[in-house]
Amino acid sequence: MSPQRSANITAAVILILLAGHLIPASSGQTAQQGTMDQQVLGYRVSKLTCSPTCSGNCYYSWLKQRWISDYWHTDEGYWQHTPTSIGCSTTATVWIDSTSSSIQDKYSCNVYTHVYSLPYCELGEQQWDVMYNLDSVCALEGSSVDLFCIYKHPGGLTVTASFWFINDQPGVGPVDLRDDDQYKGRVQYYQNQNQLYHTVTITDLRANDAQTYKFRFITDDPDGKYTDSSGIRLSVTGLKIEVSDTQGGGKKLICRSTCTLTNPTYIWYRNEQPVSEQNRAVLYLRDRTVDAGSYSCAVKGHEEIRSAAVCGFEGLQVKVEGATAALVEGQTVTLTCSSMCSQFYSNYTWYRNRQAVSEQNRSVEALGTGQNYSITNISSQHSGLYYCTALNQLGQHSSALARLDVFSDWWKQYAVWAAVGLVPALALSLLTAVLCVQRKRRAERGADVQTPKPGDDTYTALNLATTSSSEYDTLTHATHSANDTYSTLNPATRTSSEYDTLMVVGPPPVQSGAPDEENN
Repeated sequence: MSPQRSANITAAVILILLAGHLIPASSGQTAQQGTMDQQVLGYRVSKLTCSPTCSGNCYYSWLKQRWISDYWHTDEGYWQHTPTSIGCSTTATVWIDSTSSSIQDKYSCNVYTHVYSLPYCELGEQQWDVMYNLDSVCALEGSSVDLFCIYKHPGGLTVTASFWFINDQPGVGPVDLRDDDQYKGRVQYYQNQNQLYHTVTITDLRANDAQTYKFRFITDDPDGKYTDSSGIRLSVTGLKIEVSDTQGGGKKLICRSTCTLTNPTYIWYRNEQPVSEQNRAVLYLRDRTVDAGSYSCAVKGHEEIRSAAVCGFEGLQVKVEGATAALVEGQTVTLTCSSMCSQFYSNYTWYRNRQAVSEQNRSVEALGTGQNYSITNISSQHSGLYYCTALNQLGQHSSALARLDVFSDWWKQYAVWAAVGLVPALALSLLTAVLCVQRKRRAERGADVQTPKPGDDTYTALNLATTSSSEYDTLTHATHSANDTYSTLNPATRTSSEYDTLMVVGPPPVQSGAPDEENN
């Protein structure tokens, strides 16, 4: 082997050793020793910058030599003979957390270009990172959402600022969400004391909040600023019900969102009341009577955020307002086209049919549009069958026929006459009823008189054979008078030409003993 060739091989080996990598000769890559710039940040961090810079398929190799103190000679020492590789980077600047007052480190770098396959490097940009919990998230309009990330930076640096943003203004840089007019008062930040993670909460979500949100942090190194380029994509959705027909005349309702919610539990409402045992996105309606009503849906945990309501098996009906039970000429009448879901209809049209129901299509008259139809100074010519039509998301609907009968003035006059005659008749009936009640009460009082009993303390019964009594002189003879009236007794003689009257009335015998003793 020639001396020249031997010298070339020795130089190559030395270069490779200095680089800290064994480079195959056939790889096609080249190695160049770089110039090192070392800057100490704070107490421990060394910021290293290698030049020249490279681009494309290239990387930087970093080596370290340690100063070994000579304990036998106090003022002397020596550098470590063989540099130690501490890693590689795809950027020209790295941060090393190893500086101390007792151990002095010396660093060097090599630049590798025309590399066929780049190695995995842990220094440089790998020392900086932001990791998001999700790539994308779907949230309901009007609700709140939490966006979360974990970030890292070279050891020894201190984070001085951190925030989320969507706008990166030219010449200004990223704008903190808290300072963005679109988010004023709706953003809150949370982070732990060690600043290992960061969370932003956005409340009262709106449709235009659908953006990509990125996190940025700044350290005490003027060049130590980092923003991840990916971020979290936020989608904001509302809820909407899709309606379709099923076999057998039923309905199928599906609660839809424009993005995929995370494990939602659905809640269905009929006429503002929860439908029990229904927590899926699909709801089937089968009974036109039981299932009739207005339906909306929501997601558990956000019950206050509901979809627009739709109708299930609900028709239109005509209501007559502002009139008495019997319509009379001259009144004002308002017809209203309504249903349980009337607020979701549009394009109301009114019709009148003057003929019988079976002849409806022969004499139909279009009257006007609008949910209400008023008739002022109504007359018998307005009588007929009225109905309305309206549109909703399911198509056009027609109400049932409503009959409107209007009576002329003569009917009103007869009604007044009947009322005038009815009042006296009622009064007379009431008076007769009062008199009957009073008469019945008098008869009941007369029936309460008891028949005297023999041995009674107050009365003594007459002897039917002699018509006499031991206590009273009774009349023994009575003559019939042709006169309908009665003759008066003579007070002096106590006699009458028509009657034998009692002459002596003796006091009743005195009873011995107390009344209570007699009963004992």
